[in-house]
Amino acid sequence: MKRIILIGLLFISGFCFSQTIDSITVTIGSPTSTVYVKGIKPQMDLSNVTIVAMNDMNNTQVINLYFKGCPLNQMVLPYDTVINLTVPFPFALEVNTFHDTSANCPYPEIPLLVDTFHLYAAQILGIEELLDKEEGVNIYPNPANSLIDVFTQFEVEAVSIYSMEGKKLSDKLVGKNKFIIDLTDFAQGGYYLILKTKSNSLITKKIIIK
Repeated sequence: MKRIILIGLLFISGFCFSQTIDSITVTIGSPTSTVYVKGIKPQMDLSNVTIVAMNDMNNTQVINLYFKGCPLNQMVLPYDTVINLTVPFPFALEVNTFHDTSANCPYPEIPLLVDTFHLYAAQILGIEELLDKEEGVNIYPNPANSLIDVFTQFEVEAVSIYSMEGKKLSDKLVGKNKFIIDLTDFAQGGYYLILKTKSNSLITKKIIIK
């Protein structure tokens, strides 16, 4: 499993209480991944959590954390929370924190966005990754039965195959820009083909075995 900690850029609202994110830890699991949000302060009442799939090419998952307008107390304490996601990896992530409404607090009638934290799938992997980059990569056939031909405009140092849940199934050194991958030992279904370049960039392509 992959586990990273990334420090976020904050923007603070003009209100005296704010829910800002210090860091996010992502642990990739199968089938459930865990998102650990740290540093929200002062301690607030987390009233609601929503998870929304953007259905875009990066498989972006949006987590919205809604906090009641008034703090539980006046002490500045960290408020951390854990969210479990059951989505295939790789995925991109956006975490938003909001002031929610409260009858006893002078906040707007609609939730106020306080902080936004973005993580690309590349950052969750911990290295630079270009998801579904179309230029310079051709895979044929796709869907495939047993063999696929890969043609690139750059030298591929290594190639890995991951399951849809993010589990690495194979790893192979290549050192070419044209090569064949044997998929005979893989079951029918979808997989992620990850091409590593000499500059340590990763290009991820989805392949289908029929």
